[in-house]
Amino acid sequence: MAAATTTTLVGSAFLTATIETLLHKLASEDFIDYIKRSKLSILKLTVFETSLLTLHSVLHDAENKQFFNLQVKQWMDELYNAISAADDLIDEIGY
Repeated sequence: MAAATTTTLVGSAFLTATIETLLHKLASEDFIDYIKRSKLSILKLTVFETSLLTLHSVLHDAENKQFFNLQVKQWMDELYNAISAADDLIDEIGY
């Protein structure tokens, strides 16, 4: 059980840090210029940023609840995968 708890805490810390990193990348002038040059939707970027801010704000509560609620734990695992994929995608773009 201790190993699972440690992994969960490390995963939670990574998730929080990755969300913060994504927010910084998305707010950077270089990335916004890339979006404009690519004729991608600024509105979609804004919606994505808002979603990340919302996730960041509820993450602390979810971190505590995941130990007692399997559904929250599963949500955290899926969120971890999605945020990791988003971070990888932004890195691949290399704006």
